[in-house]
Amino acid sequence: MGEFFRDALHVNRRETKDQQGCYGAPKRGAFDDGALAAWVRGHAPTDAVGKKLKFSMQDLLSSALELDDLSVVYRANLFAMVAKPIDGANVDFLELERIRRQDFGAVFDATYLRRDVVCLGCHNSETSVTYDPDPAKNRSWPVPGLFEKALFGASDATHPPEEAATKGDDFMRAHSMLRVAGVVQLFPRGGGDEVRPWEWRARAASSARTSAPIR
Repeated sequence: MGEFFRDALHVNRRETKDQQGCYGAPKRGAFDDGALAAWVRGHAPTDAVGKKLKFSMQDLLSSALELDDLSVVYRANLFAMVAKPIDGANVDFLELERIRRQDFGAVFDATYLRRDVVCLGCHNSETSVTYDPDPAKNRSWPVPGLFEKALFGASDATHPPEEAATKGDDFMRAHSMLRVAGVVQLFPRGGGDEVRPWEWRARAASSARTSAPIR
């Protein structure tokens, strides 16, 4: 089950965005009875100071499966994801930021939304080119409500062209929450005073079971 959710979360296993150290390989037996996942669910990422939880995403995923609540994993995975931005070469600061947001955006859309901004122009909950009033020909089954409009501000994720100069193009606006510059602080491997959500541990290989009850 743990391996399935690694795939569902699009966890990288190699190259510069490798998260194998954080997620590790699935282990036999549960990390705990769900106490860790319940604690993370009920607390902000900055609430763990002094708790010495020191868990990895591998531990949290195992605990969440025991708790039967994967919402905590999807929440924490956002931090794990943005901590590994794509590298760039021969590009300036702003272009690298654009590339990183586009890269994170593609993963976020596929993992969390199951939507592609490019496809929304023809397929969304409000209208679709595959809709036909004849049930025998219809191939459009949208979710109830205007799901995409609630997310992007418009069902097709587009905005007035005149707003692009001050607010960015449609794609960048859709992924503005995945900003790297000024938000994600990158450190060389093994160095720096990283601020980690819930004070989790950097690598799964060195994680250990929590010795004291989590309250």
